[in-house]
Amino acid sequence: MDLTNFGLKIQLFSKKFNVVNLVFNNYLSLPKVNDFIDNRLYLFISLSFVICCASNRTKNEPMDLLRFGHGGGVLGKEYVFFLKTDGTIWDQSGLNVKLSSNQLKQVLKNIEFAKLRDSRYNQPGNLYQFVEIENTQKEWTRIAWDPNSPYLPDKYSLFYNFMYHFLKS
Repeated sequence: MDLTNFGLKIQLFSKKFNVVNLVFNNYLSLPKVNDFIDNRLYLFISLSFVICCASNRTKNEPMDLLRFGHGGGVLGKEYVFFLKTDGTIWDQSGLNVKLSSNQLKQVLKNIEFAKLRDSRYNQPGNLYQFVEIENTQKEWTRIAWDPNSPYLPDKYSLFYNFMYHFLKS
């Protein structure tokens, strides 16, 4: 189950629900013939509105292509960067980088070359780096490693450094 965008979806849902609530407040303040029917009608219309708008919204939003980042240490804080299918890289602090189409194509080639979709590697240390990607079974898997490990396969650190250099430019 993918919980990365769950908070954003809840926020969108609550905003849309508040709009529906405001619209129907006037309707509910009218003299009521039958409270039971009014409440069922209100619930049906508001849920229909929210579901309809939410489904249209998610179709237009770019999906996550991969997530990468680092974390650990004394505080255990984790920094996550999201690469979307449209080539934007962003994080929760407001960073927003747009890759060119050639850069995005190179990222996709590197994913295939490093065979990240089929990788299983979980050797984090106190400080760690990671890549999360959708595998061939359409499930998100996490590849985590200690960047100072002498046993680390080169492909993980090379791919991470390749992705991280986009954030510095």
